[in-house]
Amino acid sequence: MRCYSKNDVIGPKIIPIGGHFIDNFRTNIWSTTRFMCTLRQGPNYRHYQNFTAFKQFSYKDYGGLWDWIAREDKIYLKKRPGLHVRNPVNMHKVYDWIY
Repeated sequence: MRCYSKNDVIGPKIIPIGGHFIDNFRTNIWSTTRFMCTLRQGPNYRHYQNFTAFKQFSYKDYGGLWDWIAREDKIYLKKRPGLHVRNPVNMHKVYDWIY
């Protein structure tokens, strides 16, 4: 896994099967923070997906917990409800792996 924004880079990190990686994406004062991520999996990491892992929508949007889960079949997202998540969503498929 590797994530980046205009000002920050996270990774690359190897996350073991069943493992977790937690990071707090830091927002900027212009409310334009966006983090892009690349996930790779499978033999020789040949399956991959590039996606927007976080996008700030307004100055009141501090991010909250965006829970990304990579499984063998797809990549899933759940936005957990809380003070800074304006529109929480249940776990759902967001991306397929690219082969």
